[in-house]
Amino acid sequence: MAESKESKAYYVSRPLADVKVASHNFIVTGARYPGDPKATVHSFGANGTTGKLDRVGLTTTGFSKDTHGTDRKAWLALKDSTTNDVTRLDAKSSVVERNVKNFSADKEYWMLPKVMGKNAGNSNTAAHAIAVKSVGRDVPKPGGSRPAPGADQWKRADFRNQTRTEATKWKKLTGAKEVKKPGTNRRKQPVRRLTAKPHATAGQKKAQTAKRPVKRK
Repeated sequence: MAESKESKAYYVSRPLADVKVASHNFIVTGARYPGDPKATVHSFGANGTTGKLDRVGLTTTGFSKDTHGTDRKAWLALKDSTTNDVTRLDAKSSVVERNVKNFSADKEYWMLPKVMGKNAGNSNTAAHAIAVKSVGRDVPKPGGSRPAPGADQWKRADFRNQTRTEATKWKKLTGAKEVKKPGTNRRKQPVRRLTAKPHATAGQKKAQTAKRPVKRK
């Protein structure tokens, strides 16, 4: 289905339920305006089964069971608001949605991933990574001066089903070094070709014998 000319994508923030001084961020696609009830809200949190950082919804259990419902309420509340909790992404909504779907759930979920090592992330990690990948550069975080723990760890995120070009661009954005296969830096040695010497003719042999010095007794 062709994308509507009015369809937009947004990077959205809301205060955490228990910690009002910090942000929880999420992504919205297919929106005509902030707070559009027909838009799709994409939430991230802890997968209730695996404990990994993953997309979460209304059927999610465990720690992030209420995340999607709360995100949707926060989104709908933006309809008549002038808050700085929403940033429009300079990318096609379809591109953003594709990156949401291809986000790789290979990181452990932690509320404070900064102190938990390279294999940790949270909802802010996912949302910021998707925003950056979609736009092609780093983007301002919504929510004003309210901090978003985990957003600065966006470079840890991985994406599935990337083309070679997309994968290369993501590596450049994250500053990741390309791992080369062993032996790829070795210079190729020139191949020496052996040319068979032609057999000397009877006349050539006689001439070579004549040139040899005669040993005197």
